[in-house]
Amino acid sequence: MKTRILSAILLLSTLSGCAGIVSGGDDKVTITTGNAKDAEIFLDGEYLGKERVTTNINRGDTYEIMVTKENCETAYEQTGERIDEIIFLNLFIDFGIISMPIDFLSDNAWKPDSKRYIVTPYCPSN
Repeated sequence: MKTRILSAILLLSTLSGCAGIVSGGDDKVTITTGNAKDAEIFLDGEYLGKERVTTNINRGDTYEIMVTKENCETAYEQTGERIDEIIFLNLFIDFGIISMPIDFLSDNAWKPDSKRYIVTPYCPSN
């Protein structure tokens, strides 16, 4: 009986990968408008603020950043993602056999391609 309980505990402990444990499910990013004063920042159409904002984004998702300013051309940028190097620590847990696929399936294997985005609208000189 004790062997079954211990086996179940060991099995359950492998059901979470390193990227999920260490990094979690979202990341903090900062978006600035460069030198465009009073420019408004939107993330996937949701207004976040002016000039400089910090927000959390979900791992594995891509977002559209839009920056607008009166009398200027709206600027757009798409967030990207790259593999989180922490995932390779899974090789020490179970040789990556169970934990790596779990991190990929839960999107914890990815992180934003940048922690800071600078999106500046084009403002022609008058």
